[in-house]
Amino acid sequence: MALDTSEAFHCDDPGRQLKTAAVRLVCFGDIHMAFRAIERLGPALREADCAILTGDITNFGDPPDAFRVVDAVRAHCPNILAVTGNLDFFSAPAADELRA
Repeated sequence: MALDTSEAFHCDDPGRQLKTAAVRLVCFGDIHMAFRAIERLGPALREADCAILTGDITNFGDPPDAFRVVDAVRAHCPNILAVTGNLDFFSAPAADELRA
């Protein structure tokens, strides 16, 4: 689902104005290494400012599997935030690598 914030919230108090720049986010989860689904999301991802991966990147996979998924998304959208899910088995050092 793509979120378009072009209808940004405005503050009625003239002394307090909010920035109204649009940010396009594409958020999705339970990917389970579904590379075809990532390709189908390609057009939306290319228009997004950031992709947010909300867990279960793999299907009981290891860090190299997760990196493959993140790289597939990054091919369309360079800015990614990702969290692991209960089907992603990472050790603490491997999770730190994914954050880097």
